[in-house]
Amino acid sequence: MKPVLQATSLTLALLFATGAQAANPVPAPTPEARAAELAAAQADLQRAARRVAELTRGTDAEVRAQERVAARMARRQGNGLGGRGAVAIRPGARSVE
Repeated sequence: MKPVLQATSLTLALLFATGAQAANPVPAPTPEARAAELAAAQADLQRAARRVAELTRGTDAEVRAQERVAARMARRQGNGLGGRGAVAIRPGARSVE
């Protein structure tokens, strides 16, 4: 099929589809139907939130463990007991200023 004929047939199909839709408009949902749809959506949202919580539960423990390690390292660096740039001082050594 030639590109012009394809475009023309596609255009006509779209016109017929939109014309049929305009002739048969979708009725507005009733308040009861809207409330039921909203309740179903809220239930889906709650299920999704529970699933996210289940999936992240393990990673929260890992994050807390990493934070504890980082806090220990910061304390060690602060009191001179280790970490990067730590300097061991011998008893009786003279300070260099």
